[in-house]
Amino acid sequence: METRREITGIRPGIMSVTVIFAALCLTVFAVLSLMTAKNEANQAEKAVTALTEYYEADGQCAAFIRGLYRLWKSGADLQELKEEAEEQGGACREGDGVLTVNYTSVIDNARQIDISVEIGGSFEVVKWQTVSRGDWTPDEKLNLWDGE
Repeated sequence: METRREITGIRPGIMSVTVIFAALCLTVFAVLSLMTAKNEANQAEKAVTALTEYYEADGQCAAFIRGLYRLWKSGADLQELKEEAEEQGGACREGDGVLTVNYTSVIDNARQIDISVEIGGSFEVVKWQTVSRGDWTPDEKLNLWDGE
């Protein structure tokens, strides 16, 4: 009669394969989670930077307007207002007893805030707008299939 030899050691069975597969899956999911968290942190940092830059530029515009408004309220004439605005970096245009003051505050390389104020019998902010600093060029190339 034949005797059976006992095999010792680790035998790869279905349980071992399942455990190895589960460990690999958990490792892959852990790496994906880490990468996602890192990307979201980078996006949040970019958003914070963009908002900070925007509100700094917005604050500069508000300070410019506030200075002109205080001077106008104190009874200054249009010439004094024009001199103050130009000293602070504004561009002025006079016509029909109304002084139009334009001011620009740069947000970043791509955006700026443009404001415009009309000063005469009243003090009116007519424009407060975020605009692009770059020239826009449309993409006129259409890669369409012509049937051939």
